[in-house]
Amino acid sequence: MIKTIEVDSSIKSVTASILSQGALSLKNASLTLRTAPKTISEKQNETTNTPLNIRLEGASTTTSSGDAVRTSKTEADRFRKGLEDCLDNDFFEPGTKSAADHYVERWLSLRPLMTQVETGKVFLASRGNDRRLIGILNLITHMDMKTFHPMNEMIALSALSHRSTEIKECAVRAFEYWEDVDLIRSLTHHTLTPKWLDDYRLEVISDFCGI
Repeated sequence: MIKTIEVDSSIKSVTASILSQGALSLKNASLTLRTAPKTISEKQNETTNTPLNIRLEGASTTTSSGDAVRTSKTEADRFRKGLEDCLDNDFFEPGTKSAADHYVERWLSLRPLMTQVETGKVFLASRGNDRRLIGILNLITHMDMKTFHPMNEMIALSALSHRSTEIKECAVRAFEYWEDVDLIRSLTHHTLTPKWLDDYRLEVISDFCGI
């Protein structure tokens, strides 16, 4: 909606006529200047007042959707590169937080959804890289279960079908660490090999679900 201000030439009074509710802003404003007659004679000779319309455009403070997408992609790429570097150079031990754990925790405080999604993408892209998979399974084991859910559950369930015995063991350990009965019940739908690993699965189910 256009907003109009009438200003007389004596600059003694300013009348603001605002055609819409709210405060006057520079954006989409129209300024109209009219010359006021100073004498009766001038007034009699005056035929019209010629308005001077000045349109003032304020600078846009919004970010285009294209810029937002580019920024988001840049952040995601940066996160993935940093995570992959940590996974390739870190040492992983059950019960001990690694540099990858601390790295993901920092990003979770800034971009929680992006961090979960991109961690899942790294996991899927690393199906042939046991070291990275073990690193990711260790870090989701140490993370607060609710903070990283549901991506942690999806990763752990996916790992149960991996060819590597060590990776499957890491997945079962994650469920054990989370101590969540509803999540642990999902282990009842899997049978693992070798036998000692399946015994470990059954033990976790028995300890928390009483089955």
